[in-house]
Amino acid sequence: MIIKLSNEYKIVTNNMEFVVQKMNIIAKGENTKEENVGKENWISIGYFPKINQAIQCVSKHILLVNDDLNIIVNKLNIIDLKIEKIRALLENTRVKELKESEEI
Repeated sequence: MIIKLSNEYKIVTNNMEFVVQKMNIIAKGENTKEENVGKENWISIGYFPKINQAIQCVSKHILLVNDDLNIIVNKLNIIDLKIEKIRALLENTRVKELKESEEI
C-alpha cells in the first residue's frame, strides 16, 4: 500500500514495516549521469513497525529540513489534513467490519 501524504512525502508499506519516503530531485554531481540530472526519485528516510511512528517521522523531518516557519506550518497543515482523511477512512472501515461481523 502507498499512502501519499503530500507531493513531497509518502509512506510505503510491505508485510513487515512502514517506509517513509521523500521526493528528491537528482542534482548534478561527480558520479551522476547527465540524463538523470533534474529527475525526481523517492528516497527512504525511515523504517518503522507502526504507522504512527512513520507519521511522526514525517513531521519531525519537515521541522528539521526547513528554516522558514511559514513553510513548516503549511507543510504540517497539509500532512495533518491528509492524516485526518486516513483516520476517517480507517474508522469507517472498522465500523463497516463490525457491522458485517454482527450480521454473521
